Amino acid sequence: MRVRNKQKERKEIMENYSFILQFGVNMIVPILGCTLLGGYLDNKFSTNFLSLVGFLLGAAAGYTSIYKMLRKRFKKEKEENKNEKHH
Repeated sequence: MRVRNKQKERKEIMENYSFILQFGVNMIVPILGCTLLGGYLDNKFSTNFLSLVGFLLGAAAGYTSIYKMLRKRFKKEKEENKNEKHH
């Protein structure tokens, strides 16, 4: 019984580390990608605002991705808690 608890605890720790990593990647990648694309377009078209637009679009995309990820995680946890109460 004790071994199962340790295995379950390790699994939960790894899931939490994975979640934190996903959180960071889901925020940084869209912001960085869109900002770099905006900078490239600024240079190509001799403008100076597209990198800011890219940053804002990237932030919106990152926020949306994180919102969906959190909603999915909380739904999963709610179902797990509901199942634990029935057992």
